[in-house]
Amino acid sequence: MLTETSLRNLYKLEYNSFFEKLGVLNYSQRLKTTNRKDYSKLVTLLKEEIDSPTGQFKAKQLDKFLFERIFYLKNNLHYVYQLDSHFILENDINDLENIRAYLSSFSDLRLDNQIPCETTDTFEICTTRLVTNQSGVVEQINLLIKCENVSTKRGVITLYSGVTIDIKNKLLLIKFNQNYLESHSSKPMLLHNIKLTLTNNSTFRPLKLHFSSITENHGRDLIFTLFKELSEDAEKILNKKASSDTDHKITNFLKSMGIETKKDYINQVKAVIYQDIADTFHKTLFPKGWVFRFLFREGDYTRASSRTDDFSPIYKAKVYWNLKEIVFKEKKMQEAGLVWNLPRTNGPIFVKIENKNESVQIQYYDKPANRKNRKEKEDYVLQKVNGNLRRN
Repeated sequence: MLTETSLRNLYKLEYNSFFEKLGVLNYSQRLKTTNRKDYSKLVTLLKEEIDSPTGQFKAKQLDKFLFERIFYLKNNLHYVYQLDSHFILENDINDLENIRAYLSSFSDLRLDNQIPCETTDTFEICTTRLVTNQSGVVEQINLLIKCENVSTKRGVITLYSGVTIDIKNKLLLIKFNQNYLESHSSKPMLLHNIKLTLTNNSTFRPLKLHFSSITENHGRDLIFTLFKELSEDAEKILNKKASSDTDHKITNFLKSMGIETKKDYINQVKAVIYQDIADTFHKTLFPKGWVFRFLFREGDYTRASSRTDDFSPIYKAKVYWNLKEIVFKEKKMQEAGLVWNLPRTNGPIFVKIENKNESVQIQYYDKPANRKNRKEKEDYVLQKVNGNLRRN
């Protein structure tokens, strides 16, 4: 089950937190080594605790810990496709019984799994997980797939791909750890082979998966719609914060300068006021969220972009207001960096959404806020993608 290459997906500090929480005795001494790439003592400790009658945790607890981190926290780059059909239509009870039986054979997490698949690369199912709602209706199936080992600065690491069959939102996700994927010799071929495996391979055939690419037009329409939704809400807030007689004052100013009081001129002056308000209140002004970067093309040649390195709202930047009218006229966008604030204790989501590789590509930034309640955050983003993708 456990190998050094698989366990290197997590930093040693993450295991330390796990051991401390469960009261594992003398774990610091038992893991002591002069080589940060050496995970052999970790393998030994895990096996000792699981096999011992007096161990502080069981295999199921370790299974849950590793799955949560490898499947959700580590896989921060998602390729999203439209799910056309799958093993179960309208929750037919016979199909559900069959699929439960199929999935149960892969229920335990096996990071050193040896189930071959008939592809040019060797992909192996390490585990599968069903996600159901309160009524027992299947909403998602998650597959953790072992790809191959890659060489990184932290040593040789097993690259895993997470696959989510999202029945509720009619989407299919293929997920990777972006840093480890960069170490792969051929990223496009790896993605292609996984897509091929999911539909053509005998191991995956019971899932009856059929999915399609998201076209460039649909992808760019979607990204613009998400950008527009947050920006229009932000502008309403900025407008409420501005003085009620702002338009009147600007009109009088333009008249005093002998300038025609065109609506465009009024909006340009108002943009300066909005910039100042956004800069003053910073992130606290936008409770639902904001845009922190965007990229679009004007015509066929000109490429315009903007970003804030600290993930702060773009509305305090002059470039947003200079380009806003063009962006809203084009109604298409190649890329956007978005923040959504979720209610209660889930916290903010920081993502970059692009139209790439015939898919919508979502990158979750490696920020502490993004690690909290990761599944709930991913579900929220998928709902936003599905709702706007079907509308376009």
